[in-house]
Amino acid sequence: MAVTRLVTGSLEHRLIELNRRHGTRGVVGVITAVSLFLAESLTALSCAATATPPQFVVLALLIAGVVTLAVAPLSSYLIARLLQDLTTAHHELSALAHRDPLTGLHNRRAFFAEATERLAGAVDGRQHVAAMIDLDHFKQLNDTHGHAAGDAALVELGRRLSGAVGADGIVARLGGDEFAVLLGVASDEAAGRIAALAHACRDVTALPGVTVDGSLGTAAVPVGMGLDDALQRADLALYRAKARRGASRV
Repeated sequence: MAVTRLVTGSLEHRLIELNRRHGTRGVVGVITAVSLFLAESLTALSCAATATPPQFVVLALLIAGVVTLAVAPLSSYLIARLLQDLTTAHHELSALAHRDPLTGLHNRRAFFAEATERLAGAVDGRQHVAAMIDLDHFKQLNDTHGHAAGDAALVELGRRLSGAVGADGIVARLGGDEFAVLLGVASDEAAGRIAALAHACRDVTALPGVTVDGSLGTAAVPVGMGLDDALQRADLALYRAKARRGASRV
């Protein structure tokens, strides 16, 4: 059974790779050619083993070829479509495993994996900044205007943070109204990028005429500091920012 699973898995992997590189036509062509070769070979061996007269050997080979060419292309086409569906489903499941379903941002697990890897490869001369963000009075927003308003504010804040971070950073929704950011920038760009994050947190639209602010806490991440320590520093800065502004954290 183990050998069968190994062979089946290897064959499936090869067919998926063939479908990725050459599409449906490639899979149909390869399976049809292999099927034709096997059908003709097995027919020839059977005829040899049973001492079939030559005239019947030609007929048997002809029948095997015609039947194979009639059946194999359609069967291989269906296999190719199934492989395409499996590949698409795999990509979708992979995306769901790493993305927050509401905002489309990294989820907690994906953020910690990628951010940890980036910090492990950090070198002097390029500064990393960790940030923690949440929405002020988020519970009150949900209680007053409904969860749809809260969801809309989360989506809008996530979109703004992604725009402010750009390709140099990672944005994630950790859960609830809590977001995390890791920026990798040149030292002389850090202040401007933090200012862009702060601007993204202001006047976040939840409903027409209803806006909320987000609070931001940031911390510089020196080379060698782990992600947990960096986020803890940013979280403390977030608490201090809320205390200064009199915003509640739920």
